[in-house]
Amino acid sequence: MKRHRLALLVLAVAALPAAAQMYKWTDANGKIHYSDTPPLEGKVEEIKVAPAPPPAPLPKGATWQERERESSQRRLAQQQEEAKAPPEPNAAQRCAAARGILSTLEGKAVFQKDKDGKRAYLEDKDRAALEKAANASAAQNCAH
Repeated sequence: MKRHRLALLVLAVAALPAAAQMYKWTDANGKIHYSDTPPLEGKVEEIKVAPAPPPAPLPKGATWQERERESSQRRLAQQQEEAKAPPEPNAAQRCAAARGILSTLEGKAVFQKDKDGKRAYLEDKDRAALEKAANASAAQNCAH
């Protein structure tokens, strides 16, 4: 009986690092960092990290084949759900899109079709805002 208590105590102590403290801070460049150790200087925010919930108990009498089948079904459902969501564009795609917008704006009158199908030309202020946003995207996503 004493061995069981000792084993439980050892397991409880070993689980303590799993509920470790997390820290959030902003460096001199304005970049946000997360870590399990705080920086030596600067303002630090402590983040409480909740331990992961315990796994759901297995149904009584379930065989390993039934559990494997259920696991496979969950994995398949998750893969199908992930396939539905369109992937986020990567930096090269964002770069290409920004350069495409900039080349379209280059010395040309730009229009869009309105709800009646007629051409609606961009005004100078809208064109300047679009060009500014495309230049910012190109600067951020294109390797120079």
